[in-house]
Amino acid sequence: MANTTDELLNNNELNIKKTNKFLLIFIVLLLGLVIIVIIFSIFRGFDFSDEGGYLLSYKNTNLYQGGIYNYHIIISNLTGFLNPGIKAYRWMTIITNLLSSSVLAFGLYKWLKSNNKKTNVYLNFIFIFSFVAIGNTLCASGTINNNRLTNIILQVVTGLILYLCSFDILKLIEPKRVFILSTIGFLCVYCFFIKFSTGIFQLTSYFMFFLIYSRGQSSKFKSIVIISIILGAIIGFLSYFSFFQSFSEWVLNYKKEYVMLSDHTPGFLINRYYRNFISFFQFSLLYYSWLLVFPIFILLKNHFPSFTKFKYYNSVINFSLLLSIFIFLYEIYYFKLYRSNFAKVDWINAYLLIIIITFQICLLAIFELRNFRKNSIKIFFNRIFIIILLLVTPFFGAIGTANPIFLNASIHSALWFCTILILIVYLNKYIHSKLVLSLFIIIPSIVTASQVIDSNTFTPYHSVFFNKNKANQFQQTEKVNEIPLLDGILIDIETKMFLVNLHKILKDNNFKKGYPIFGFHIPGVVYLMNGTSPGMPYFYNKERDIKAFECFNIKNNSPVILVTEDIPIKEDLLLTMKSRGVNFPNDYLLKGEVYLPNTKSMLKVYFPKNYNLQQLY
Repeated sequence: MANTTDELLNNNELNIKKTNKFLLIFIVLLLGLVIIVIIFSIFRGFDFSDEGGYLLSYKNTNLYQGGIYNYHIIISNLTGFLNPGIKAYRWMTIITNLLSSSVLAFGLYKWLKSNNKKTNVYLNFIFIFSFVAIGNTLCASGTINNNRLTNIILQVVTGLILYLCSFDILKLIEPKRVFILSTIGFLCVYCFFIKFSTGIFQLTSYFMFFLIYSRGQSSKFKSIVIISIILGAIIGFLSYFSFFQSFSEWVLNYKKEYVMLSDHTPGFLINRYYRNFISFFQFSLLYYSWLLVFPIFILLKNHFPSFTKFKYYNSVINFSLLLSIFIFLYEIYYFKLYRSNFAKVDWINAYLLIIIITFQICLLAIFELRNFRKNSIKIFFNRIFIIILLLVTPFFGAIGTANPIFLNASIHSALWFCTILILIVYLNKYIHSKLVLSLFIIIPSIVTASQVIDSNTFTPYHSVFFNKNKANQFQQTEKVNEIPLLDGILIDIETKMFLVNLHKILKDNNFKKGYPIFGFHIPGVVYLMNGTSPGMPYFYNKERDIKAFECFNIKNNSPVILVTEDIPIKEDLLLTMKSRGVNFPNDYLLKGEVYLPNTKSMLKVYFPKNYNLQQLY
């Protein structure tokens, strides 16, 4: 009998090892596949809107002096010596993405190891890195920009916090830990200059986090923690104003840009976020509340055994679990959650990870409830506190955007992947089926990988729903020799014809490098034509443009104007332009028009009658 028991135990351990090995290989290969797809996309497609605006900003930091957002100044100053182009900026995104993933994964690895003595696949660094990096691939493609820089800082800082918390908190005042705390303060300051709302939330929340996490310690200890972070923050401010921008210049431009962005008032954003969360709760309750059936069965079994003594209760639990898995997979397919976040306008693809985490928390709460009194309250509280930090940090990165908050929070999904992994490690004590636990790894990994692959092939960002040119990556096969800035980048045939014809019109009218061009939603066109956009890189034909013209002096240098036939310039904007010396259309001549596939309309090209264009740099 003893031999039989030993054989069963050995077989069970062998099966666990096989499952662990399969899961490790699967995650590593899946990450490799996604990275290959992203690298493939480096050489194809171009976004006339956001990507073009970033590139125009990096190229003309003397024109666009920042204010609320200064990421272009930081990126340009750090990378300018490389004279980077489109491909180089895209490579920077991939490389920095993987590096920040490794810092976050290392911090998580150290924290999990310090809180769990058992060794399994979940505590393997290669596995943790691959899983976290898959979650990070939603932000791993395209030109490096403010959201990607914010994501890098959030991950690095969170990795450092996890690393600190993996040690005895009493040793936090050692020089190495003081240096790490100062580094956290330093990075938060740079996040402030990249996206000021995120930096403010970071500094505030991290002060609170360390004070609460170190509760019960002496006032001296807490003072050292606070002073260390403040010291790093001071160094961050001094270094920025020393190497990137003077303080007086930053204050002046901050005021200008704040006026331009005043349509995004705190009240407006709070109301928008409130509606976003209401939509999330409604969707989750309507379509995923059935997931609570399985935890309820477990709750009844653990805490009300008198009601669950009948013979087939375990079979009922297993059946409910199996049914839940199949329904969950069907709903992922039905709602197309595997598609790019930009494939649909309802943004429900961004809800999936939160739904999975909520289900895990419900399960863990039910299991832990049974042993809560036996656990150390301090250890239990600290673990919950870490989970809360990981859950809310993506929203720190999203705050300040006028976009749906869940959409922007999903950019920072690597932190939610960390949350999923932590919850799996603790569920591992209660759920002994490696297959069930593996689903918490496999499902989010496959869905996220599918979203990334879709967004880099079939639904690339430069052809999303607000762009009428739906060319996918496989249709990006054309070189444009006439546009040197597109060297090495392949685009679709319609976009090529547009750029070639527009370039010819400008060349025939003696357009020179650095001349100003005024166009709406097409800063990428201005960039590729070697022009500059007066006042700011991205014009919208909205209220913000009026404020931009009021803030910046554009007199005596009337720009070339590009406007589509279906959307004329608004009257109030025309009046503001005239007050700044741009008398359109009276003082302009139509020099040509070209078909713009992005809008499926003709783009008209106007030059000033008194052709006295000047370079702006």
